[in-house]
Amino acid sequence: MLRSSSADPLQAALPPLLATVLFCSLSPYSITFAQGLLAYLLLAIPWAAYLTWRRGSRREVPLFALVASAHWIYFAQPLFWGDRSLTGVADVAPDALITETLAMALLGVVCLWLGMQSHLAPWRARTLPDLTDSPMSWPYLRALMLCGILIGFRTANASAFGEGGRQVVVTLQTMLPLTLFVFFFRKYLRGETAWIDRVLVFAFLASRVVIGLSSGWLGTVVWPGVICILVYVAEGRPIPMKTVALVLGCVLFLQVGKEAFRGVYWSGATEGTTSERVQFWIEQSASRWTDAIHGGDSAASGKLASQTLSRISLLTAAAHVLDWTPDTVPYQYGHTYSYVFVMLVPRFLWPEKPSMSQANQFYQVQYGLTREGDLESVSIAVGFLTEGYINFGWFGVAGVAFFVGLLLGILQATFLRSDSGLLFGSLGLALIPGFLTIESQLAQYLGGVVQQTGLTFLILLPVIRRRAGNIPRSESIGEGDGAADVLPSALG
Repeated sequence: MLRSSSADPLQAALPPLLATVLFCSLSPYSITFAQGLLAYLLLAIPWAAYLTWRRGSRREVPLFALVASAHWIYFAQPLFWGDRSLTGVADVAPDALITETLAMALLGVVCLWLGMQSHLAPWRARTLPDLTDSPMSWPYLRALMLCGILIGFRTANASAFGEGGRQVVVTLQTMLPLTLFVFFFRKYLRGETAWIDRVLVFAFLASRVVIGLSSGWLGTVVWPGVICILVYVAEGRPIPMKTVALVLGCVLFLQVGKEAFRGVYWSGATEGTTSERVQFWIEQSASRWTDAIHGGDSAASGKLASQTLSRISLLTAAAHVLDWTPDTVPYQYGHTYSYVFVMLVPRFLWPEKPSMSQANQFYQVQYGLTREGDLESVSIAVGFLTEGYINFGWFGVAGVAFFVGLLLGILQATFLRSDSGLLFGSLGLALIPGFLTIESQLAQYLGGVVQQTGLTFLILLPVIRRRAGNIPRSESIGEGDGAADVLPSALG
């Protein structure tokens, strides 16, 4: 029986069904019934999770719904509009292989849900420490925020202190300023900031746009916008649809010019000022969209949009792995997970520590994507679900998804509850974009999270205090993100 907080079965089942039927009708491919059913389930599960969250207090980020939606984007969306050519080979993926890959993604989402329902966090969020609201705290936090903005422009300095110090520099460039941005933005929404704090908030957003456009990283441009949306949700405010539209528009607009930018400034090793790089990317994207819109071919714009969507795909890459494993490439039985067991050791203590790119490199070479001599310049990942299949077949898919679900459940209980406090709440929101990048293999998906979080906590230690743990129970919204009723609701 469904609890009263769960989504209505018809409301949970009907919109994903209608959307799936519409996508099937618009797709240039012939979608089989089994493929349509699997794509429907991959959409219905996060939709039901969202509805369950919406019926609650809405003061907690629906983490499961977000991660499950990422699986629909990377696996089901390409079913309708993506390129069907198998990654690394010239063959077109047969329907049976596409269906099997979608089944793998669905198994991963279900096991992820089971892992998140385990509730293994042994502590209560309200007992965790928080930032001190004292006269000396604000100048310290503002100085750190300003330093983070300025250091972010010095992307070339990440390796200035060698591999051992690279993690420290990257944290100062990314996790620390992003966490402080979340903190100040939450205070801004509450009306508790001074004018200088508002300046820092908008300066950070502007700096991320400039840094992203000048370096060729689209994620640097759009993830702060995603973080803003999540902060609105965490503060109990309606989802800012204008911001959602802006983020989606940026992805569609900029994606088509990214390849040209990287061809000139990455592969071509062309130098250029920051303004020249920003201008080049914007002009390339604008030119391609202008030609498509004014060229008189209505299919051209759709083709550009399809190219953008096809780049957000794991379907054919995973299908290629399922096709070659274990007949061509034998199961690895944990070989690609070697970095996971040593990632907590800082590199300055172990200079010869294995690289977390080893799993990517193994995949690239063994599955025919990259020659060994080109590994230094090319990095391709296939996602932690597919990596689980590379190691243990279907048992690996279920096991790694359940394990990731356990960790996400701990993240939810520790960082993303309404009573987690500003420190852990800001850290948790800053971490979410990394957990939505499911195309990363396990070492990359988890690597650096503990180190970056620990280092950020250490830097903020002078302004951290213990909490008494006397937050009223009414201020929290219960365990999890309302995902317990998701699967029953999605299945109607």
